[in-house]
Amino acid sequence: MGRNKIPDEVKKRRGTLQPCRASKSSLPATGDFELKPPAWLTKPEKKAFKVAADILSAWGILTPADEGVLTMYVVSLARWKEAEEHIRAEGMFVSTMIFDKKGNPHLIEAENPWYAKSIDQMKASLKIQQQLGFSPNARAKILSMISKDEEEKDDFSEFEQ
Repeated sequence: MGRNKIPDEVKKRRGTLQPCRASKSSLPATGDFELKPPAWLTKPEKKAFKVAADILSAWGILTPADEGVLTMYVVSLARWKEAEEHIRAEGMFVSTMIFDKKGNPHLIEAENPWYAKSIDQMKASLKIQQQLGFSPNARAKILSMISKDEEEKDDFSEFEQ
C-alpha cells in the first residue's frame, strides 16, 4: 500500500518542498481560517469538531476539504460513546430468551450487541485519528516534520556578512 503522503504544508515547513513533487490536486493548507461544523451535528459533536479543527489549524495543516473527515471522526466517536454507555448500563452480557424446536423458552446469557458496535466504532475512529494525526505515533511524526524547520537553521549564519 505504501506510505501516507506528506502534506505539502508540512514539506514547506521542513524546507523540503520541491515544485516537481508538490501535489497538483491538493488544496493549500492555510491554517488561518475557522472550519465550521455541519449544522446537523449534535452539540457534543460540534464541540469535538471545533476542538479537532483548532488543533489542525494550530498545526497549519487544515484545509476546507477536511470538513468531511472531521465530521466522520466526531460522529464515530459519538457512536462509540453511545455504545459504551449502553454496555455500562446493561452489562457486557445480557439475558436473551430463545425457543427450542418444540417452542419451549430458554433463558441464555449472550454478549451485549452494543459490544460489537463499540468495537466497530472504535476501529473506525482509530483509523481516522491516524489520518488526522491524532494518534500518538501520527502526532509525533507530524510534529517532528514541522519542528525540523526550526532545527535546520544554520548556527553560523549570524557570523556571515
